[in-house]
Amino acid sequence: MYSPALIGFVGMFGVMGPVLFWLSRRFERRRKQEGLWDENGPVQPVTPDEGIGTHGQGGVAVAFAWQDTGEPAASYYLQIAKSPYFASDTVLVDRGGLASRDFRMGGLIPGTYYWRLRATSKSGQTTNWNDPWRFTVVKGGSGRSIDVADWRVESIGGSLYFVSGRTQAGVKVRSQGRETIAASDGTFKLQILSRSSVAAIEIADDFGNHSGYILALSTATVTRRY
Repeated sequence: MYSPALIGFVGMFGVMGPVLFWLSRRFERRRKQEGLWDENGPVQPVTPDEGIGTHGQGGVAVAFAWQDTGEPAASYYLQIAKSPYFASDTVLVDRGGLASRDFRMGGLIPGTYYWRLRATSKSGQTTNWNDPWRFTVVKGGSGRSIDVADWRVESIGGSLYFVSGRTQAGVKVRSQGRETIAASDGTFKLQILSRSSVAAIEIADDFGNHSGYILALSTATVTRRY
């Protein structure tokens, strides 16, 4: 025999179950309508790629760009620092209220840098900081740009793409943490994951020479070079 308390609990759960389900569905609809998202951060970097070296003499300008992975944010807060802990004496940029998804910073000397973002929705909800992204400014080389021709983009389902082209033999081709080496004839083919309509492709050699391309995935055309 079941105790009256247990029967009462089961009975209450039977009544509350549909109510809790209704509340859950209602919150999900509100989340979509008001642009709420995971508090751990709804953005991912486009450029500079993690661990990429950027060449320059007397300080270089670096372009930062990011994309929303879910509902678009109303504004962004950006920090760039010399330390992954973002101590106050290492922070170089501390900028809130950014409406666009890009930022440019000049005068960076050789070294390793870190950057992070948090976003605010239209309803006023603010995410946590994302885990820091890293990039490196390297010294050396002539600063010569590296050209790419015969760009091609092949969609292989979902947000996966093959990006291919022709450049100098032996250079490194990177995008979103993935890397390949151009073959002896200069051809390369790199699989990437992008939920955006564009992708940042970075080309670098062992001498500090470097070029970056923002590639439109639907047309395989370069929309911007950096």
